[in-house]
This record gives sequence, structure tokens and C-alpha cells, in this order.
Amino acid sequence: MATKKRFNLKAKHKNPKGGLNAAGRRAYNRATGSNLKAPQPQGGKRRDSFCARMKGMKKKLTSAKTARDPNSRINKALRIWNCSLRTKKGNVTAEARAKHGTIGDRYPIFDKRSAISAVKLRGHGNLSAAERAKVLRRAAQYAPAAVAKARLVDKKYGVSMVAKPKKYSMARKK
Repeated sequence: MATKKRFNLKAKHKNPKGGLNAAGRRAYNRATGSNLKAPQPQGGKRRDSFCARMKGMKKKLTSAKTARDPNSRINKALRIWNCSLRTKKGNVTAEARAKHGTIGDRYPIFDKRSAISAVKLRGHGNLSAAERAKVLRRAAQYAPAAVAKARLVDKKYGVSMVAKPKKYSMARKK
């Protein structure tokens, strides 16, 4: 069995905000033959996997002091990857609502789970056709299959997804 080469992490390889910088990733890849990639904070399978792994490491492998320290390497890395958009119970945080809300602070969409929730809730509340279409367009980035299914259901039940433009007359009313 082949063993991995050791990599000595130097200060010039560290990103001050957490994790490795581009030079650090390049040096690591060269030394170990790996294919380490840049963070994926916008979402995706790599981000979900990283967040799950690192949260487990934070819980089991760090001291209580390190876990609470906002400047620890592990907390910086979790921030870089946007892993703190949900509470421990899985609810969306107020910060995530404000940053990722599709209509004001409602319907925050930032990952597959939030996209599916927004698609399911699009019929609740007083949403115009344009707002419903906006929710579906934004959710399609993370959950295209759920959005396609939702569009078929809306079409079946005759729900209009495109707002009809108002016709304005150039003549003034007297």
C-alpha cells in the first residue's frame, strides 16, 4: 500500500480568513499528489460534505475553548464555506434569511433543502404570479427536479406563473 507524503504547512500557505490559500493548495497538491480544490461557499455536494465532516470534527476533536473561539482555524474554515446558515436544529438563521431571502426575508434559498422548502411553500401567503415565478427561478439553481415537478403541477391546476403586464394608455384620462 502506498503511503501519502507528508506536507509541512507554513504560514505563507495559510489564508488569514481560514483554510489554505491558492499557493497552499498548489503546494499540498504537488507534495501529496492530491487534487485539493478551492472552497465552494455557494453550495453543492462538496460544501455539504465538508460542512458535515468539519462540524463532526469540531464537536469531537476540539476542546471546548477552541470550539468557542471565533478565530480558531476550524471556525474560520466553517465561516469561509458558509456552514453556519442553519441552527443546530436545522432551522434557517435570521442572518441567512436576510442574506438569501428571495422576496424580502421570505423564502431563503441557499441550498437544496431550502430550495425544496421554498418550492413547497410557494402557494402559501399572498404571492403574485411574478413572485411565485421568482421563487421557482431561484430554486431551480439548487433543485431543478423539484422545480420541474412544481411547474407541471401548477400547469395542471391552471396556476399562472408569468405575470401579465399591465397595459397603460398614453392618453390622459380627464
